[in-house]
Amino acid sequence: MSGAMMPYAMEGCAMRHVPASAAVVVMLKALKMYGMAQAVGDLIEQGAPAFDAAVPIVSQLLKA
Repeated sequence: MSGAMMPYAMEGCAMRHVPASAAVVVMLKALKMYGMAQAVGDLIEQGAPAFDAAVPIVSQLLKA
């Protein structure tokens, strides 16, 4: 599977498996917010604790 066809949450071996964070990336891409999706992916890779705490809030905002 090429990188262009692979879901963002599955790219890169360094990215942790965080379903809630991956869902945020999917929602951002669905809203065509590709820059934000990339930034969230970077935060997931870094394991930023502040982002981990914000995921439920960001998720609710995107759902709204």
